[in-house]
Amino acid sequence: MPENLSAGYSAAANENTNGGVNTPDLSNNLKPKRRAVSSTFQMRNIISGLQTSARERNIRNARIMAKYNSEKPHRQESLEADGLGWKSNFTTKPLPMLVNKVSPRLKKALDAVKYLTNSELPEAIPGNAEKSDTFRREITKLVRSRPGWSDLLTETSMENVLFGFAPWVWLDEFSWFPKFFRQDQFFVPTGTKQASNTTQLFVLRDKYLVHELFSMVEDKEAAENSGWSIPNTVKAINGAMPDYRRARFDSHERTYEDLLREANVGLSHENGAVVIVVWHVFAQEVDGKVSHYILTEMGAGSKDIDPKEDKELLFAREDQFDSMRDCLGLYAFEYGNGTLHGSKGIGREVYAFAAMLDRARNEVVDRFNLAGKLIIQGDDKALRRFKMSVVGNALLIGQGYTVTERKIDTAVEPYLQLDAFMTSLLDQMAGAVTPKALEGERVTAAAVNLLASREEENRDTITGRFLTQFASAVQTLQKRICSPDVADEDAKAFQEKMLAIMSREELDMLASQPVAETVEDYTTVERQQIVLIAQENKGDPLFNQKELRRRSISAQVDEEFADSILLPDEDPTILAEQTRLQLLELQLIAGHGTQVPISPRDNHMVHLQVLVPAMEQAAQVAAQQPDGVGPLEAMVIHATGHLQGAAQMGVPKEELAPVADIVNKLTASMKQLKQLAAAQAAMQTAQAANAAGLVAPEDVPPAPTGPAPPMQ
Repeated sequence: MPENLSAGYSAAANENTNGGVNTPDLSNNLKPKRRAVSSTFQMRNIISGLQTSARERNIRNARIMAKYNSEKPHRQESLEADGLGWKSNFTTKPLPMLVNKVSPRLKKALDAVKYLTNSELPEAIPGNAEKSDTFRREITKLVRSRPGWSDLLTETSMENVLFGFAPWVWLDEFSWFPKFFRQDQFFVPTGTKQASNTTQLFVLRDKYLVHELFSMVEDKEAAENSGWSIPNTVKAINGAMPDYRRARFDSHERTYEDLLREANVGLSHENGAVVIVVWHVFAQEVDGKVSHYILTEMGAGSKDIDPKEDKELLFAREDQFDSMRDCLGLYAFEYGNGTLHGSKGIGREVYAFAAMLDRARNEVVDRFNLAGKLIIQGDDKALRRFKMSVVGNALLIGQGYTVTERKIDTAVEPYLQLDAFMTSLLDQMAGAVTPKALEGERVTAAAVNLLASREEENRDTITGRFLTQFASAVQTLQKRICSPDVADEDAKAFQEKMLAIMSREELDMLASQPVAETVEDYTTVERQQIVLIAQENKGDPLFNQKELRRRSISAQVDEEFADSILLPDEDPTILAEQTRLQLLELQLIAGHGTQVPISPRDNHMVHLQVLVPAMEQAAQVAAQQPDGVGPLEAMVIHATGHLQGAAQMGVPKEELAPVADIVNKLTASMKQLKQLAAAQAAMQTAQAANAAGLVAPEDVPPAPTGPAPPMQ
C-alpha cells in the first residue's frame, strides 16, 4: 500500500476537510491533480459527518423497529402515574402485520421468476437460442443454490419495505455474491440519487471476525500488492475486542431495539465474538472509477494505533472498480423526491397510524370490560375501605354506599368503524395487500374484475419497482460470475460448463447483455400468454403443433423438462402434409413413370415411410406384369434420393438402415426383373402373332421359368 494516498498527485493541502470529496483540480489537458479522497484525516471527517447527518434518521428507524417489535401503545409508568393502570396496554401488531404482507411479496415475486436473467445472444450467432437458454438456466440455478441467497433477499426486502432503502455491496472484485448492509451501517451524502451510478461517495460500518481479517492478509506479498497495510492490520487483529453491541461508537439506537427483541437488554455486557470494527470508504474519481479504503474503528482496537496518524488505515486501493455500479446496488421502496433518503418505506409512513390504531383497539377492549359493571358511590374514605362479598345470588355491601341503577354502556360501534377506516388507510398506504370483501347482496363479475384490476395495479407498482432495481443489481452479479478473475469455485464451474458450448467472446457478450429490458421479463405475464395461445390454437393446421406444445410446457416448467417428456415423433401437422405430398408424387411416379425432384425442405423420413410399402407392392406387380417394372424403378430412384437427403440432414444411420436395406435389395433385383419383363413381353407378342396366324405355334417362345427375384 502506498504510504502517501496521493502518490502521483499533488499534496493534500487543498483537500476538503468538511466531510466531502475533493475537487479534481484538473489541468488544461484534463488530467486530475488530486484524488477524491487524499488522507485518512479527510476520511475521518467524511465518516463523522455522515454519521452525524444520519443520527436523526437512525433514531426514527429505532422507533419504527420498536413498533415492529410489538411495542405497547402506552408507557405503563405514565398510565400508573395518571391513575390509569387499569387500562389495557397491549399491541395488536398493525405495523408488523402490514410489513409482513408486503415484504414476502417482493421475495415471492423473485422466487416465481423462471430465470433471473433474460440476456440473449444476437440472432446472427449460430445456436444463439440454445446457448442463451442454457446460460439463463445455469446462472439462475447457480445463484439460487448459493447458501445465503434466500436470506439475502429476505433481508433486502424487509429493510427496503420497512425503512425505505437498502444496499447491496461488493467489497472486492473477485467474489460475485453481494453483501447486505442495514441503514445504520450504510451512509451516503444528502441528495444522493436512487441509482448507484449517480452515487459519488458512500461509507460502510463493518465487522470482521479475527480469522476473516487474517485470511485477507495471510498471503503477505499478495496482500501488500493489493493494498493492505500489514503492520496496521496486525495491530488491528491483536487489538480485537468482544462485540458488546452497545459500544460508544456504535449506532446504538437500533442496536438497543435488537437487544430488546432478543431479551438481552438487561445484560450490561455480552460475551460476543471477538471482532475488528472497520469503516469502508468508497469514493468515485473524476473519471468514474471508484477507490476503496478501509479504516479501523476510530478510538477502538489496539492502543498502539494513534488516531491522529495515518496508521489507522488498513487498506487503500485506488481505482479498484471501473464504476460505482460494479460495487454498489441500490433498492428504494418509493421514488419520493428522487433521492435515496427521500424513500420513506412503510415503517415511516404508517408509524403514527399504527400507534393510533393500537390505542383505539385498546379502548374497545376497555369498554367491553367496563360494560355491565355496577356503579357504587360513597365518600372517599369509605371507598378506600370498600369490601364486597358474594353469597349465592346476593351481593353483600356495607352501609354508607349507594348502588346506582345506571350501568356503563359499551358504545364500541364508533370505535369499530374507526378501526375499519384506519385499517383501510393503512392497507392503501401499503399497496392494497389485504383482500377486500365486496359489499351488497348481489356481486357481479364486473365488480369482481374491477376490484381485482385496481388491487393488481397497486401491487404492480411496488413489485415492478423492486424488480427493476433487482435487474440492475443482477447485471453486476452476472458480470462478476462470468469474469475470468472470479475466485468463487461455483462460478468457475459455471464458466467451465458454458465454455463447453460457447466461446469466451460469446460468454462475455452474454454477461454484458441487458438482464431484463422490461419488468414483464421478470413476471409470469409472458408465460401465461404462451400457455393461452397454445390452448387456443390446439389442433390448428396453421401452427406447428409439436413446437406449440413444447413452448407451452417450457413456459410452465422449463425447456429441459419439455425435451425430456416429449416424444421425438413428428408434428401431426407436418406428418399429414408430408404424407399427402408423397401420395401425390406416387400418382405421378406410378401412373406415368415421371421422376419427381427431391426438395431440401422435404421431411425425408415421412416420405420414405410412405414409399416403402408402395415399393413392396409395386415389386409384386412388376414380377407378374412387364409394365410394372418402369414405375418400380422410378420409385426406387426416388427413394434413393430421399435416403441421400436424410443422410445429409443428419439422420442417424441406424434409423436409415431398414429402409436402405429394402432399397438396396430392390436395386439389385432390378436387372433380373427387367429380363423377366422382357421375356414376358416377347412371349405375349408371339402369342398375339400366333393367334393372328402370323407365326407357327412352334415359333412361340415358352413362358419364362424360375423363381421371381426376392422382393423382401
